Amino acid sequence: CCACPTVAASPEGTAHCADVVQRGVLNVLTINILFSEVEHRTARLARIATFVQHQFAAGHPIDVILLQEAAGGRIVQTESSAHDFKAILDQSSGVDYHLRTAYATGVPGLLTVFNATLSRCDGTASLWTLLPPATELEFQGHQIPLTRSVLMTRLEVPDVGYIHVYNTHLCANCRAAERLEQAHRLVRFMQRVETLAPGSNPIILGGDFNTDLV
Repeated sequence: CCACPTVAASPEGTAHCADVVQRGVLNVLTINILFSEVEHRTARLARIATFVQHQFAAGHPIDVILLQEAAGGRIVQTESSAHDFKAILDQSSGVDYHLRTAYATGVPGLLTVFNATLSRCDGTASLWTLLPPATELEFQGHQIPLTRSVLMTRLEVPDVGYIHVYNTHLCANCRAAERLEQAHRLVRFMQRVETLAPGSNPIILGGDFNTDLV
């Protein structure tokens, strides 16, 4: 199933972004929220939400938020840090965001890491797939491969049409060749989705690409 597009988790909320046309721009924020940050996670998410709130007040609302390393499970002491962030946003800004998630790696119930896309615009569909595993973790002399994923969310912008937003996170502590292989799979996934989708839709690709690493 990893080789084929998979339907993402169901959307939440009733978001709208009719003001995008008047502004003439779709504002996108991408941020890695670090699954390992547990002790100060709530405060960090609240600071990000405060930034989002300030952008609204300044007349530059953030329409789409791409999260990498959202997490859930007993180790990180939350069912979903992405849901936690959405709740903070709802409370601080009063704006209802759609939320879609795509599993990347981990053990359900103990620790799962995933990508998440939040959007003010109506999300009509989402697909995701896993990227090739890469050896990023060593434990007792054993190299442990970890998987990454890419999430596509199809947004409907009033008076504009559909926009496809891709959210991904390429490997960090891996060989450059492994990261390149993931990038190739990412492009092939995008090509396949765009072939399946009717019409010609604008594309946004964002995430944590780790391109500053060797």
